[in-house]
Amino acid sequence: MPSETETTATYAIDLRFDEDLNTKILNILRSKDILGPVEPRLTIGVAHAEAQTCSSALSILENVLRRYITIQERFPVRLNGVEFNHPVTEPRNFLKLGPVSSLMHLLRCHGNFHDALRMEDPDHQLQISQDCMPPDRWEQFAKITLFNSRDQLFKAIRDLWPLLDSEFPLTGFAHQVALVELSPNPRDLSVLPLRERAASDHLVDAQE
Repeated sequence: MPSETETTATYAIDLRFDEDLNTKILNILRSKDILGPVEPRLTIGVAHAEAQTCSSALSILENVLRRYITIQERFPVRLNGVEFNHPVTEPRNFLKLGPVSSLMHLLRCHGNFHDALRMEDPDHQLQISQDCMPPDRWEQFAKITLFNSRDQLFKAIRDLWPLLDSEFPLTGFAHQVALVELSPNPRDLSVLPLRERAASDHLVDAQE
């Protein structure tokens, strides 16, 4: 019989952005009184994983992150506007921004994560979820804040829409990767910096 500690935990790997970009987003939301019940944090999800908390899965994820930051550099992002959630495939009410212009950087970064995962988890002990996270069905969007209802989300999108021409695009850097426990105990487990980029790289690269 499993012990009480053998509960299933859900983890996420998230990219996080520089403080200047987060501050710009917060100021825009505050200017329109658009804030969800939780303080917003701009992130892009790289992977979700489920595992028994007593297993070696958490250790595998930590090793994946340590390997990942040796190969993944900080990279520029360009957030072009508000994205709509699909009510069936995306039932949670996240306000999202689409980093369309950063696609090449994002695909490279996501591929680097899965390369690190294959090296650290060759036997596939981790159950990586299928909700937009594998390379062949990963959707690149930045989540800002979670609303309690779809009506609140739609109101936020309507309020933001007039600002698209004046406030967007927004530019910044993805500069950290975080291992987050989503359940049963939501918390940051590890936040690590990505490698510094070469001095010759410029923010204009975000237009790739």
